[in-house]
Amino acid sequence: MGILRSDAGRSWVPVSVAAMMLQVTRQRVYQLIDAGLVVAHKQNSTWLISQGSIDARISHLAAEEKKYT
Repeated sequence: MGILRSDAGRSWVPVSVAAMMLQVTRQRVYQLIDAGLVVAHKQNSTWLISQGSIDARISHLAAEEKKYT
């Protein structure tokens, strides 16, 4: 799926992989980071997104979608 980096039991993915998983643009991922809607940290010049926060975001969006169908 992409490069996963592990740090203290957490898995991290780069923005491009997060965008693919969330089915959004890279710019939208940066917006989610700015809004605090995903857990991210910058390593050198690369933003890494927590796999857990991606999974939580997908679950949240699925629940919202189900609520309106």
